[in-house]
Amino acid sequence: EEGMKDRPHYINMGINFSILALLIYLAVQIGDIKDRISGEHQLITNNQSKIVADKGEELALAIMNKLLVELTEKTE
Repeated sequence: EEGMKDRPHYINMGINFSILALLIYLAVQIGDIKDRISGEHQLITNNQSKIVADKGEELALAIMNKLLVELTEKTE
C-alpha cells in the first residue's frame, strides 16, 4: 500500500525532468542558430528566439504547476 502511493510522484518527477531536458535542448538549438546568423538577421533572430524562449518558459512553468497541483492532491 505504502509503495504504491509513491509511484505517481516518481512518474511526475520523470515528466518534470523530461520537460527540463527538452527546454535545455531547445535553448542549445536556439543558441546554435543565433551563432550561425550574423549582421541584421542577428537582431531579428535575437528577438524571435527571446519570444520563443519566454513562451517555452511560460508553458513549462504552467505544466510544472499543474503537475505540482496534481501531486499535492494525490498525497493529501
